[in-house]
Parts: sequence; structure tokens; C-alpha cells
Amino acid sequence: MARNLSVFFQNMDRHTQAAAKLTPEQLFPKFEKSYKHDNALTWFDREWKEHLGIDVYTQGEPLGDHAIKGDNFILFRDTASNDVKSEILSDMTGRQVTVRAANIGEAKTHGDAYAKVKSIAFVSEALIDHVYTSTFARRFWTESQIAEMRKRWSGKVSA
Repeated sequence: MARNLSVFFQNMDRHTQAAAKLTPEQLFPKFEKSYKHDNALTWFDREWKEHLGIDVYTQGEPLGDHAIKGDNFILFRDTASNDVKSEILSDMTGRQVTVRAANIGEAKTHGDAYAKVKSIAFVSEALIDHVYTSTFARRFWTESQIAEMRKRWSGKVSA
């Protein structure tokens, strides 16, 4: 859900006209109702499996809680720190690799609205069920991580 909200803001003008004039309270319903939440859930099948023949749902082994490594790919969880990514990539390549953050939503021109929407963003149980029972969610997160994300997006815990 967090990834979807971030992408919604990255491409906000595509989702709603005059988005810059809307308040965070007006933007969030547009995100929940008009954003194509299945995009992330089907992306690996559309892009990796179809074009590269790599099925990330059946190939590869977890590298702790941070990544999945296959014969010819590595996928990092969005929660993996840059230090962890740097260490894994350095070990794999045999040379020093430093990963730095470059795409920070809060630092962009829409950063204030993004932060506000994140703080008020609670979604319907139907959407939470759809996202967090998906093959995508079950592949990349543990049951306890999914439970925490479900709580966060349902409003049962603070963001």
C-alpha cells in the first residue's frame, strides 16, 4: 500500500486534473478509488516473467529479511536499508558498492501533501484484503509483517 501511495504522488497529475490545488483530504479518496492497485501486484508477472522468463514467485531463496536471490537476479525489499543493500551487492560482486537514497517522496515538491496524506491514509478492509492476500504480498513479507501492514492501513495503529 505504501508503494502505491508513493507512486500515486509521483504520477499525481496523471490520476487527477488540478491535483496541486486539492487538499490532502481530497486527494486520498482519489488514491483509494482511482489508483490501479493491481499494478504492483502483477508487475513481476508482466515485466519479469513475460519478458525475461523469470518467475520471482517460484524462483530464488530469501536472503534473511532483506532480499530474494535467484540464479540471475536479486530483489530487495523496500524496507532493506541502503547499508544492507550495499553489503549484499558488495559481497555478490566482489567490489565495493554503495547504495544511496535518491527518490524520497517527502523531499519533492508535493512532499508536504504526501506526508499529510500518509498520516490520514486508512483504506477499506476490501482493499487491504485484496492487496495483502495476494501472491505478491505473501512472497515478499512474512505473516507477521503482513499483519502489521494490515493494522497500519486499517487505522488500528498509528503510522
